[in-house]
Amino acid sequence: MKREEIFQIAKEVFLKKGYSGMNMREIAQLSGISIGTLYNLFGSKENLSLMIMKENLDKFLKDLEIRVSGCRSDEEKVKIILSALRDFLTLHEKSFKEIMIGLIEKG
Repeated sequence: MKREEIFQIAKEVFLKKGYSGMNMREIAQLSGISIGTLYNLFGSKENLSLMIMKENLDKFLKDLEIRVSGCRSDEEKVKIILSALRDFLTLHEKSFKEIMIGLIEKG
């Protein structure tokens, strides 16, 4: 199985269970690889979670750039940016909180 396919499986688990429910052993089993291989590919649960969130953020920024490019005024841009940011943070609030707590606990 390719790295990208494994990453897709990890994203599905992350979406369903969040950071705290995400289990590296489960991802390895679903991917048909050993847990050692999973750690070799992604480093850690924290790193894998951050990669998932970075991908989500990159998609958000790309979409935001498209939405803002059609704006005629700075005021309109600000409204679109704030609205999109609110929606993004609402959608990913639990995940961001869990990742931050996990990183703080790890030290």
